[in-house]
Amino acid sequence: MVNSMEKAIQRAVSAKNIILLAGAGISVASGLPTYRGKDGLWTRKTLHKNPQLTATKAYFDMNPYECWKRSYIFYNKMLESKPNICHYSILAMQKAALSKNVELNLVTQNIDGYHADLIKETKLFANPEVSEGMPMYGYTNGVYEIHGNLHYMRCSVDFCSNRYLYRVPPVYNEYESPKCKKCGSPMRRNTLMFDEAYNELYYKSQTVLKKANDHDLLVIAGTELKTALPKRIVYATMDRNVDVVEFNLRSWVPDYPNQMIVEGPCEMTMPKFVEGYLKAIS
Repeated sequence: MVNSMEKAIQRAVSAKNIILLAGAGISVASGLPTYRGKDGLWTRKTLHKNPQLTATKAYFDMNPYECWKRSYIFYNKMLESKPNICHYSILAMQKAALSKNVELNLVTQNIDGYHADLIKETKLFANPEVSEGMPMYGYTNGVYEIHGNLHYMRCSVDFCSNRYLYRVPPVYNEYESPKCKKCGSPMRRNTLMFDEAYNELYYKSQTVLKKANDHDLLVIAGTELKTALPKRIVYATMDRNVDVVEFNLRSWVPDYPNQMIVEGPCEMTMPKFVEGYLKAIS
């Protein structure tokens, strides 16, 4: 394992098909807490006393009003904050890769929507205007949000014929939670809960796994790799002996000879990495 920013940049420059796997550490500089870190939401039990029990679909079905109310705690914090230098650096790398015909697939575990917001704002990728409740509404070309996006909601009943997304109300209504226009059941945020499995329909999991069979470099930034799909991406990478560049406070990748680690906060390391990458390919 090599600890070198220069080697990480050199390896990225030679790559033609990159997966950039981002986690909660990317949004720390925006003022958003991580989940499992020292001051994380799960660690300090800010939203849930027992998240593996209460941040579940089973608990939502029994307590939809409580879950909606709790969800606005983080949602309001998210609305008060904004993308930081990490998000802008990744966007710059996406733009540069696009100009050099390099495939760069951004896979984020974050549910704050900051990557998607910047992509749509800058029109880096084609994202046609789609009305809510229509196919592709709530999804953004240029980023795979594998844990969903807090801005959007869907019917909580899996067998309802309404499988599309809608915008979440900006203000919490303490008297009534949003209802499905088709079946009248409670709506739920389009985010993955602890007792749920990844799927292609809402989280593009199969598409992402297919990408993990074609890439020639995995860049990991700000994640402890605690959830199933990110782990599968890492193991698929290792099975193919593909290089890994990791930006974290410490390494979370299992011992792997083809790995480079750049330790430190993402807001310090990622901008330097992208700056070096842009200079090298210009």
